[in-house]
Amino acid sequence: LIAAVDRALTDGRTTVLLVYPNKASRYDLAGLLRRQRFSVIEASAAGEALRLLDAGEAIDLIVTDSELDDMAGTALIAEIRSRQGEEATPVIGLSDDGDARLAARFLEAGGVDFIRKPFLEAEFSARVGQAAAMQKRLQALRRLAASDYLTNIYNRRHFFLTGPRLVEQCLRRGDSTSIAVLDIDHFKRLNDTYGHEIGDIVLKHVARRLKALVGEEHLLARLGGEEFGILFNGLNARRAYDFCERLRVELERSKIVADDEELTITISIGLATIEVTEAFDNYLHAADQFLYMAKHAGRNRVMSELALLDTLAS
Repeated sequence: LIAAVDRALTDGRTTVLLVYPNKASRYDLAGLLRRQRFSVIEASAAGEALRLLDAGEAIDLIVTDSELDDMAGTALIAEIRSRQGEEATPVIGLSDDGDARLAARFLEAGGVDFIRKPFLEAEFSARVGQAAAMQKRLQALRRLAASDYLTNIYNRRHFFLTGPRLVEQCLRRGDSTSIAVLDIDHFKRLNDTYGHEIGDIVLKHVARRLKALVGEEHLLARLGGEEFGILFNGLNARRAYDFCERLRVELERSKIVADDEELTITISIGLATIEVTEAFDNYLHAADQFLYMAKHAGRNRVMSELALLDTLAS
């Protein structure tokens, strides 16, 4: 039973980022990892590795030399942890340095393991495999904790935990981004008319359509009640507005069948642009203000600074 649960939790492909300055050694190490059925992304320096992480590469484990040309391994760990917080990607260090204190410093910095060279292939494979399996189990448990119980998309806690890091990554790349808050119009009336069971069906339908349309590139979550949040990964004001307008039209056109009755719904969306570093609450508050304007203007619309400017221009 334990083995079956372990396999279920660790299901899926594991991606390892291999950071090693020497090309020949990196080639050999990548071969060892691929023989373990790992997907391998290679980098020659810490800066390159950090750019890959910032770009949103889905990396489960990092294997790095303890002394890179542009940064020490301990400094790389510190930088990763400062950018990713408590869910930082685990790092395994490699070294042929004879100083026994190096392993202690690496582990104290937050590394999950340290392998001294030369090593047996079986030892390397076993220790990397164990770290990868543990990470997959942690990821599975985090997904459960981050999931909304009704709609099976991310919950408010995950949105506030992950959102600030996504904003930081976008601004570090020099990209502006945007945050949207959307609300199902007249949802209380729908609940009062048809009952909470039908209301739940509507919420699940909206969540499924949003998840299909938003995909994995952007961060989607149920913030509470009939309210959903979307943090766009690098979309500027115009592209984010067009995206939200497509969401609005798509949900308006969709049909919901409940108790042999066909229902339609509309949504209102408030959209705020993020251009500078602020408290994450401030971004959400700005989007909420635009959502209030959308409701006040008659619902079933997207309201943003861009929309206001377009209205004034016309």
